[in-house]
Amino acid sequence: MYYAIKYKGLPSRLIVIKTIQPYALRLLSSNIVRDSKRKVFRLQRKLLKRSARLTVFLKIDDPYSYLLLQALPSLERRFKVTFKLQVISAVPEDMFPEPELWAQHALVDANHVASLYNLKRLPERCSTQRLQCAKHNTAFAIYLQNKINKHGSWQELIDIVEAYWGQQHEHFLASHEQAVDDVKLKSTLVKNNDALTALGHYLPATLYFEGEWYWGVDRLFHLEQRLIIDDLANTPTTAVVFDRSLQDSHFNSRVTAFPDNKQKVNTTAAPIELFWSARSPYSYIALYKAIHAANSYKVPLDVKPVLPMMMRGLNVPRKKALYIFWIPSAKHNILVLSMVLLPIHLARRLSGVTHYSTLQDKIIVT
Repeated sequence: MYYAIKYKGLPSRLIVIKTIQPYALRLLSSNIVRDSKRKVFRLQRKLLKRSARLTVFLKIDDPYSYLLLQALPSLERRFKVTFKLQVISAVPEDMFPEPELWAQHALVDANHVASLYNLKRLPERCSTQRLQCAKHNTAFAIYLQNKINKHGSWQELIDIVEAYWGQQHEHFLASHEQAVDDVKLKSTLVKNNDALTALGHYLPATLYFEGEWYWGVDRLFHLEQRLIIDDLANTPTTAVVFDRSLQDSHFNSRVTAFPDNKQKVNTTAAPIELFWSARSPYSYIALYKAIHAANSYKVPLDVKPVLPMMMRGLNVPRKKALYIFWIPSAKHNILVLSMVLLPIHLARRLSGVTHYSTLQDKIIVT
């Protein structure tokens, strides 16, 4: 009766697909399939006697790329891996509906991550002078790729990115040897863009290893764990380093209920505002984090549901949709944080929590 109502009016072929689809997707994204793929990649690597290679995509004006570049030497010291660094010059416009907002918030977020891992922060003035910085993007990207091709040291690569973000543009480019063949290097940047797309991603500061992606410094602990399991650590005592975002006990316990005690919440304090999409796996993680933060600091949580991108008339490219499904980071973070699926009675209560959250719109679950 349920399926008859849910799929009323659909052709029988679509009903079969819709019925099977959830189970098929669950299987394809399961740990069993993931571990089987890892075994195949591991076997291929050993049979062909290849090194474990990490392919890294960087972008000169991407703050997360600067942080990742600072973190890579640590991976090289601790693991038996090699690197293929590829500089990209552009990202697909349809992947970023609000590029200016993305750039603004990415810089703030990257500096928070930098503080967490004792990495160098980025100067924020470039966020207000993006046009001045942007006109030098190609020149610096070419110079960075050229230095990579010449096997420059990690510090030399970092110096180039720092010169860009420090707005030492003309002085740096004038005082350093320029690339011999700019046309060839521009072609290399285009090929790097194509390689990123062909492998199934669209973001810079991403690291690809044997079928799986890892974005940014705060996802590196997934890679570290995998390398340790694959016996690629240089010593038996090698441990995960990039997991500091998981070390605050306030945010790592399970959520089993929303708080009901009004006296525990300081209603005069500024609330935590959470713009939440029911379709997003990252919103799911953020909901848990926000609840724990509100509980820990005794402040109100203002949940503001938003319509999914497609329901707001925004185009969601197929590759982006597939990335959200295939990339294991959201699922891995859920498992690492010991989270459980949000019980349906808690989801229903979101619309009835008045002292804990002020809902602006209805939550649309699809």
